[in-house]
Amino acid sequence: MAESESTNPLKSFWRWLLRKPAGDKQSSHETAKSSSPRDFLTDDKSAEFREFIISYFPENWAEAKEGHADRQLASLQGAERELAERILLAELDGHRNQESAIRGLGLLSSHAAIGLLHQKLKNSPSFDVALALWRLESDPQMLRVMAEQARLLTVYQKKSAIVQLRDISHQAIVIMLSEFLRDPDKSVRYNAAQSLLYMHGLPNAQDRMEESMRQSEQTGAPCRIDLAAERCLPEVRIMSETPAERNAAIEELIAAIANRPLHGRSGIA
Repeated sequence: MAESESTNPLKSFWRWLLRKPAGDKQSSHETAKSSSPRDFLTDDKSAEFREFIISYFPENWAEAKEGHADRQLASLQGAERELAERILLAELDGHRNQESAIRGLGLLSSHAAIGLLHQKLKNSPSFDVALALWRLESDPQMLRVMAEQARLLTVYQKKSAIVQLRDISHQAIVIMLSEFLRDPDKSVRYNAAQSLLYMHGLPNAQDRMEESMRQSEQTGAPCRIDLAAERCLPEVRIMSETPAERNAAIEELIAAIANRPLHGRSGIA
């Protein structure tokens, strides 16, 4: 039996997406004729829009390793923001770019995506979808779904999730990140520690390294990092393969953030 639009809301949505809306002829025309998000990398687009497209829809490892340009996406205004939303909505039903689409729609607070995301969550519980819906609706149920699904993520997915969670000011997120401190993978533990320090307004190893590199670029002086001092930091010691040293680092980090106010945000500013 042929699948009807009533049983497949995504098919129905595609028809809505590609029709020409009033007052936005250029955007709808560009979306309808395009076969790839990269087709929108035209000279008239802003640097922020170009960074969004390249990072969300990379074509090679060199582009992918830079990560998602979340702040550039969130900073888009007017016609470019509307176009970005349409591109992400169009990619929501794909396979290659679906995770990026879910991430971006949450950051853009896309109300047009809410129904589609709830349908996806109903069909298959997902950390990414729950996070996007949390950004859109602040439903406590989504925090519970995120906590359940976080345990099932791959190492790469955990590190991606940790980066996104650091900008959400909520105690449930602190608990989630604290659980990552005991992850078997040392890179997951390190990233979780960095995010917890960031959320509580405390300096961390990555911030210090980036600041040292910036000063070196500005002054031309060699980049100086006290490696001996860095190795003593809890966010570095947490990568230790020795359980005693690792546990001591975790206790030190938890003590450092205790009773400190969160300075994260509900989204990317």
